[in-house]
Amino acid sequence: MKRFIYFDNLRSAAVILTVAALLLQPWHAFYEESAVIAISLVFFISAYFGASALRTHMIPFFLKDKWKHLGWPGLVLFFLGLEESWLTAALPVTSWVLLWLFLLFAGLALAKHMSHSFLQHRAAGRPSLLFLIGFFIVLSVLLFLCQTYLPKTLVLPYVAAFRPDWLILAAFAFALGVYAFRHRWFTASGYQPSGKLLFAFAVMVGVYAAIMGAHSVGIVTAIVPALLLLASIFGLSGWFRTQFNSHTAWSHTLHRISYGFFFVSEPIILHVMWFLQPLSAALWLKVVLTAVILVIYGFLLCRYALLHIPCFKSKG
Repeated sequence: MKRFIYFDNLRSAAVILTVAALLLQPWHAFYEESAVIAISLVFFISAYFGASALRTHMIPFFLKDKWKHLGWPGLVLFFLGLEESWLTAALPVTSWVLLWLFLLFAGLALAKHMSHSFLQHRAAGRPSLLFLIGFFIVLSVLLFLCQTYLPKTLVLPYVAAFRPDWLILAAFAFALGVYAFRHRWFTASGYQPSGKLLFAFAVMVGVYAAIMGAHSVGIVTAIVPALLLLASIFGLSGWFRTQFNSHTAWSHTLHRISYGFFFVSEPIILHVMWFLQPLSAALWLKVVLTAVILVIYGFLLCRYALLHIPCFKSKG
């Protein structure tokens, strides 16, 4: 299918937001909100284009390709988590992303295997209000049950720490991406979100910061992330479609290295912060030094090493 350049730019922005959240993890409110936005965008866009690829390819080929691009890097991150936990005494928090995305793609392939018409295009149209309300209610209920009955963080000893509520958010963003592909959203004949929806996104960012920063517990803490997921997907995709629907030299380079940069960012941040920890310097200075080292070393590593490895090569 036609590649949407603004989706490339939006996914690059989500990677930058993820890196910023990892760097600013001590600022809890920013970290939590950034994670919800980045998860929503990455899993939605991945599902949209993944469903397109699965529609035109055989299931074994599709799964083999996804294992090459997600499975092997995901396993490497898990093994890196062992070393990081021994050295820095800090567990990685994004190691689950790649393998969880692969499992979701495997589930999508199973759905196609059970029904070959599952990924066929439906009539193009706007998102129905009834569908969005139902999507929002189900997601909010599941988030509420998760926050009520499960621990906030589940730990895979020596490997990674992951959040059950983020797994749910990722799965629903992925499902929405598949639904959007089936109904031809974002195509010329289908629905294209308006750039004015950025206002709804900005409002939800403010609401999230005000409500979730208070550490309240209840149905509100489930409703707000669900609304932010929808606002992020529609608001930012509409804005990027109108403002960032072309590539410049730097944006194309960023798009090509963004996956590799995501891959190396957390290991670099954990190790640099561990080495800087004994220094009697202000926290903000340590963060700035870590960011500078990450940008320089991460760019060089991605541009001149990872891009030559098949699983990190960009298709765009």
